[in-house]
Amino acid sequence: MQIDTVLQGLAISCAGMGLVFLALGLLMGAITLMSRTFRPHSRAEAESSPGEADRAERARVAAMAVAILSARENSNPVSTGGWQAVGWDDPSPRQASQRWQAAGR
Repeated sequence: MQIDTVLQGLAISCAGMGLVFLALGLLMGAITLMSRTFRPHSRAEAESSPGEADRAERARVAAMAVAILSARENSNPVSTGGWQAVGWDDPSPRQASQRWQAAGR
């Protein structure tokens, strides 16, 4: 094998990889340009102030906290389709192992 053949193969490989990355860069640029150009802008985003978004986020977090608290206060665990939610009404280790054996595991 001659050195010229190896160098020629490396040059062809580098040129090919360069073309691949150039094509990927052009594709990424086209996608970015098209998404910025044709993305629908909602009026709610433009008109809402940062304070309103923060208030809405806080309201969502508060609603989730209330839901979790009320679910914990209920005596029935959350229904999970036959499975038991962990941390709500944990069985003893013996009961858990018996369930595991009963399932054939």
